[in-house]
Amino acid sequence: MSALTEPVPVDELAARSREVRPGRVVQTVIAAIGVAIGWVIGRFFRSIGWLAGRTWLIGAFFAETVVYGFREGAGLPQPMPKEPAGQA
Repeated sequence: MSALTEPVPVDELAARSREVRPGRVVQTVIAAIGVAIGWVIGRFFRSIGWLAGRTWLIGAFFAETVVYGFREGAGLPQPMPKEPAGQA
């Protein structure tokens, strides 16, 4: 038989609900809110850390493109790429 067609145990639910302590419920809700706020802050700083690591790379690439554009605009020769060490 399906759980939807079975009768609801009202007496058992009433007995269990009388055991609930309001102070404990309030403490649990406050703790849950604190955990949720801490989780959000942690995720924020985690994403900032990811972004900070990428920001240096993005900034360096942008600076190189500005220098390249300046050299092209000024008619200056572009520097030749350096050969890796040990290869000639």
